[in-house]
Amino acid sequence: MRRRLVRLLLAALVAMASFVAWDVHTPSRVAWQPAELQGIPVERAEGLVLQHERGDEVYASEGWSIYRSHAGGAFEKVYTLVPRVGEAWAGFSSLLRRQFGYQELVEVLPLGGDEVVVFGGGDVYRVDLGSGEQERVHTLRYFGRGKGRGVMPHGVALAADGTIFYGEYPTTLGGPPYTVAIWRGEDEGRRWSPIHEFAAGEVRHVHFVEIDPVDGALWIGTGDRSPESRLGRSTDGGLTFTWVGRDSQDFRACSLLFFPGLVVWGTDNDLGENHFLRWHRDDARVERTDARLPSPTYYTQAVDSELGVLASMEKGAAVYAVAPEGEPRPVVSWTMPAFRPDRPHPGVRLARQGPGPVAAHDWILVNPLRTVEEEAAIVRLPVGRVREAAAGPAPSAVGGR
Repeated sequence: MRRRLVRLLLAALVAMASFVAWDVHTPSRVAWQPAELQGIPVERAEGLVLQHERGDEVYASEGWSIYRSHAGGAFEKVYTLVPRVGEAWAGFSSLLRRQFGYQELVEVLPLGGDEVVVFGGGDVYRVDLGSGEQERVHTLRYFGRGKGRGVMPHGVALAADGTIFYGEYPTTLGGPPYTVAIWRGEDEGRRWSPIHEFAAGEVRHVHFVEIDPVDGALWIGTGDRSPESRLGRSTDGGLTFTWVGRDSQDFRACSLLFFPGLVVWGTDNDLGENHFLRWHRDDARVERTDARLPSPTYYTQAVDSELGVLASMEKGAAVYAVAPEGEPRPVVSWTMPAFRPDRPHPGVRLARQGPGPVAAHDWILVNPLRTVEEEAAIVRLPVGRVREAAAGPAPSAVGGR
């Protein structure tokens, strides 16, 4: 009887160990697989979250694992971050990530070569992908339960001179007012300091920090209520800002699209109408177009100097093509699931870019997350279809499926 119990206990332990190994496993390689999306031939990389595109290299993640694709090839796992022991370790579980929708555990910023800066678990790390060494260099002020996610995906940026910027993203409501800062990382992310701080109660959080590829200016956007919403640009590395607009939902944005003569954006108004606006470089004029977007715009990405895309979240998961003087035209969309308050918003994520020129490809990468069709996947969409949509007739109303 005792031997039987011992055998049963050993079998249970082996089964448990096998389950844990399966649950925390991430593949060493994720290949592109042919698929079809709304009649369009595409390719998919299953299970990945899109991170950063720099030249011919694309970075992605699955859980705490970091992947890299070169020249359009398969994604190869190059590192798995080990955060500090605590709640963050639940992110190793694929079942928990899917159950609660927390696919975006890290934000990866490649510095060039094998050096990357990784935001994860409330800390900032320098990682040498060649040697496999990680160094914790900074801790976010606002991360965790009751504080927020620390930083937004487009809230980190790398300037051409190697300077890193990020904006704080607390989500606290109620309680005492708090300050919110823009931070600068120097010496390849080894030293961090706040360079611009909003007074307590002035803004809720920073939505994005981006470098203008046309003139090198640093742009930021904040939210969420109208008195907290503003768009600004800095030509002195973030020490001072000129506000393009403020105190209106027109200036509540999560990412910008930069063209030689214009900067454009869709708004992030979760409670009202969403508009499409342009800022004219020649005279600093802000123009609100007649276009209406059915959902908040979270992400943008340039295809080249004459074409870009917007991606929506929250109320819709869709990709829109945008030409400099045109209005957003829908390209593809995914089905929204029933609302769940315990999960982050469904939608489509796009890659951060730069520094340097946008690489010319026959495709653009889009990343549906938490939709009915896709929990997480990177989709390689033909650029030709995006151009066709951008050149099509102006829609009476912009919408997705």
